[in-house]
Amino acid sequence: TLRIGEHELQFFAKPGNDERIAAYGETLGKALTYYTRKFGTPASGKKLIVAQIDDESLETYSAPGLILIGNRQFEEAREATHARLQREAAYQWWGHTVGLKSFDDAWLSQGLAEYSAFAVREGETEPAKLDGIRRELLEKALTFEQTVSILRAPATLDDQSIGYQHIMYAKGALVFKLLRDTLGQDKFDQLLRTFLEEFRGKNASIDDFEKLASRI
Repeated sequence: TLRIGEHELQFFAKPGNDERIAAYGETLGKALTYYTRKFGTPASGKKLIVAQIDDESLETYSAPGLILIGNRQFEEAREATHARLQREAAYQWWGHTVGLKSFDDAWLSQGLAEYSAFAVREGETEPAKLDGIRRELLEKALTFEQTVSILRAPATLDDQSIGYQHIMYAKGALVFKLLRDTLGQDKFDQLLRTFLEEFRGKNASIDDFEKLASRI
């Protein structure tokens, strides 16, 4: 059990992973603190369980108050693992506190979760390197530009495919970044806080988000 700020993290992992637990705990603690400050408290509160599972399951899976992460993903201490944990943590807000009316609205949750993780990394990156991480997001978002639209991706692509992940996560995050650039940081933050509160414990759709954005 780790306490980082106001958050409690419980890790269930194989013996010998103490260093990784400390590093992953720091990553998650910073992300949870950022999301709580920006958006409000999630339905799961300020306790999160992270459990290491076998490689025969999904690489990662989240439920209210819980993140499951595959053995290989857990033990490969790569930058991508930290980014994945940041995104999985964001589902406590976008997916579990605010649900989805249908899988056709998946990019609302997945795009917002990826955007939230991207925003954390933006805040941790030196100003001179910001263009680099923003360019990386843009490149990922446009890699499968001609494959399928973001609205049709859930019905058309396998959700474990690279194309799906680039379109739903990277392109979804880019859409929200562009909306932030259009509205300005303060109005965009207000939009996300209002969205969380108005749909807390409810299911939302893309149309619901668009109607709310038009009022901000």
